[in-house]
Amino acid sequence: MIEFSFFPTWLRLTVQFVLLAALAVQVLVCVLSFYRRSFEKRLLPRQLLEAAISLQTAICVLLMGNVEFNLNSSMAAAGERFIFLRYALCLMINICSVFSYVWHNKLWDIAYITFSVLILPIMEKLLGAAFAYVFMANAAVTLARAICVLVFISHELKEGLSGLSIKEAIDSLPTAMLFADRSGYILLMNRTMQKLVSQLSLERTKSAVDILSSIPDCFPDNVESFDIGDTLAVKTPDGHVWQLEHSFITIGSKQYIELYAPDITEQWRLAEALESERRALSAQKRHLIKMLINIEEIRRGLELQSQKAKVHDVLGQRVTMLDKAIREGKALDMELLEKDICSLISELDELPADDARDPESALASLKEMFSQIGVEVEFSGSVCENRKIAACMNAILRECVTNAVRHGFASSVKAKCAHIPNGWRLTVSDNGEGSEYIIEGGGITGMRRRAEALGGTIRIATTPSFTVTAEFIEA
Repeated sequence: MIEFSFFPTWLRLTVQFVLLAALAVQVLVCVLSFYRRSFEKRLLPRQLLEAAISLQTAICVLLMGNVEFNLNSSMAAAGERFIFLRYALCLMINICSVFSYVWHNKLWDIAYITFSVLILPIMEKLLGAAFAYVFMANAAVTLARAICVLVFISHELKEGLSGLSIKEAIDSLPTAMLFADRSGYILLMNRTMQKLVSQLSLERTKSAVDILSSIPDCFPDNVESFDIGDTLAVKTPDGHVWQLEHSFITIGSKQYIELYAPDITEQWRLAEALESERRALSAQKRHLIKMLINIEEIRRGLELQSQKAKVHDVLGQRVTMLDKAIREGKALDMELLEKDICSLISELDELPADDARDPESALASLKEMFSQIGVEVEFSGSVCENRKIAACMNAILRECVTNAVRHGFASSVKAKCAHIPNGWRLTVSDNGEGSEYIIEGGGITGMRRRAEALGGTIRIATTPSFTVTAEFIEA
């Protein structure tokens, strides 16, 4: 190393700076090399190689320091203090380089053997003054190699699978995870689990066994717990819901404790929304059942009202016919009376609106029946084409004729059916005595009910003659 004493100061300082930079980068490479996969045996030769190169570079820095600060002393004596260490490091570098190259096939591993040999003490004696240039070349090569290896390891940490990348991946998981050995000593805990343990006030618990034994007895008051089957769910103050589970996993001959807690907040909210909807549907169901009961009661009432109206219509017609015959002193036609009595039961069994009967036949039967007691029923216009409306008009006409004969003592009833825009109109008038005041009883009420059931209306006029007008709008 005495050859450097003839070099200018700036050159010696430049070599020293290069060596210091190489040492700094090499130490960083060594740290990352051990950190990324500290338990993988096949990487041990490379890790030892990086450590040996770091020590060799540190010795070179010390040698250059002796040159700078001991220009007037013998440099050979200064270098003799590191002779054994320099040979040992060179041997270690050569062995580790061979094994690392065989397993990883990296050129920079095997190529460095030459440079590690060229800076041995024996080469200093063999090369003489050229040793200084070889030493400077070694410093430059060491720096370049350290930079290349650092770039490679950095890329591997970002793109490849390593201990650091695995830890970063576990930390980024939304699921809280913890791994411990059988005794409970925590080996790995991601950030999500650290946050959860803090929220559960278990951050002072250093053992996984103690954490499991503390669940759920030691939870703070602001943490809610729920049983979900065989597992436990907790709701933290921030609104998140976690499902706590644990298991034992075996790797080789060792057994480990795994504690994990997936975030089930969204599923929990959906379950709460479904439960709320279920309760709402149950309430609606009970309400609908009550409504159905009420509808059934209303239906029975309407059916009873319909039956009353039917009895009123049919019996009222017979009673009116008999009443008129008695008032006029006419002899009763026994054959007609017998026929009416026989048809009474069958007519009471018919539907109120009698949709199934032919409207024209029903109208003809009505005219014939009242003509037998001297009441003329005159019908003009056309029969409604809608069978339901036509049947309703026949029932209204029958009620009008019955009321005209019973209350107004009429002998003639005129009915007119006409087609109006979007519907039909039935007008019924009589030559009876009429009345200034109208008291609506079961007959008129029945007519209104029948008309309104089909969307129709009933109007009654008393002057100049008693007139009933029914209008229906077709859908």
